[in-house]
Amino acid sequence: MTDPPASDSRLLVVDDEPVNLELLEEILTSAGYTDVSCTSDPRQALARYQELDPDLVLLDLRMPHLDGFQVMGQLRAAQPAGSYLPILVLTAEVSAESKQRALSEGATDFLLKPFDMVEVLLRIANLLETRRLHLQLRQHNQQLEHAVGERTAELERARADLAQIAHAAAHDLVEPVRTVTIYLQLLARRYRDILDGEAGQYLDYIVQGGNRAYDLLGDLLSFAEAAAVRHADVQVDCQAVVEQVLGQLAAPIARAGGVVTVERLPTVSGDPVHLAQIFHHLLDNALKFHDGQAPQVRVWAEEGDGQWCFAVADRGIGISAEQRERIFGLFVRLHHRHDFDGNGTGLGISQRLVEDHGGRIWVEPNPEGGSIFRFTIPA
Repeated sequence: MTDPPASDSRLLVVDDEPVNLELLEEILTSAGYTDVSCTSDPRQALARYQELDPDLVLLDLRMPHLDGFQVMGQLRAAQPAGSYLPILVLTAEVSAESKQRALSEGATDFLLKPFDMVEVLLRIANLLETRRLHLQLRQHNQQLEHAVGERTAELERARADLAQIAHAAAHDLVEPVRTVTIYLQLLARRYRDILDGEAGQYLDYIVQGGNRAYDLLGDLLSFAEAAAVRHADVQVDCQAVVEQVLGQLAAPIARAGGVVTVERLPTVSGDPVHLAQIFHHLLDNALKFHDGQAPQVRVWAEEGDGQWCFAVADRGIGISAEQRERIFGLFVRLHHRHDFDGNGTGLGISQRLVEDHGGRIWVEPNPEGGSIFRFTIPA
């Protein structure tokens, strides 16, 4: 082990016996330690520590006015969080109880008086080396945290840039696609009787493709906005939000003959528009993916571990285990569009919005059949 340069180490010695102070100062200066501060008054120990910022403290236990245990308490309380100050206790107290108390209250190591000069210097060198390594590790951690912070900021900027590009591209494409789709529909209505059956069928395919492109661009816009816009931070009554969403879904609920049961939901901190989007996508899916039976949907929330966990359960067709993570990707469809409409963006948008609130979203099988979608929001 390599000893740190003695001139770079600051030592503070606290002992009420002047003879001990003189002896220790002589030993230390002879060994090359040039920055040694001594005090025989333990009441001055804290002030000396704050003034000198020592690398090591040599401390007696049995002293008048303040004993070593009290001095250690003051020093520990004054240390910045995450710092490391080695304290070498030098004492004539040999009881196991005193040793245990000294170590538990902040001592790093201890030696019994009368002490051997060589042993004292070895202990000091070892403790200073440990402090040097600790300081290096702390500096490395700070540099690593700084690098991670810079990288995170770069990723956030990249995400915002990509979201802006996607938003601009989708926005600029919506109008020409809509124009093409409208004129295709007019063309189909006006000239269908002139075209033969095969040409009319081709025209229908073109109109359907235009409508799908228009819908896809709308979903891409929604996803880009979810990725780029940071959520507001206000108190949101989730009960009122879900009731509003159910009003928007009144028509599909009536068509499917569905029943949606909503238990009492909490008020959380978040963005009311984004939370409404999350519930809208989950409830829309719960009503959509069923096997012909009237949908039965249940919504509830549970509090625990500093967060609210919301759940939307259905008794629909369910999701296979191998697809439960994949479905949160953008434009992921598990079924043919002739069986179920949609472009596969709802869950991807929901995941983005939930994560932006500091939560997570997942799906699990419903013991009663179907699926349960869960997502968390910090309480």
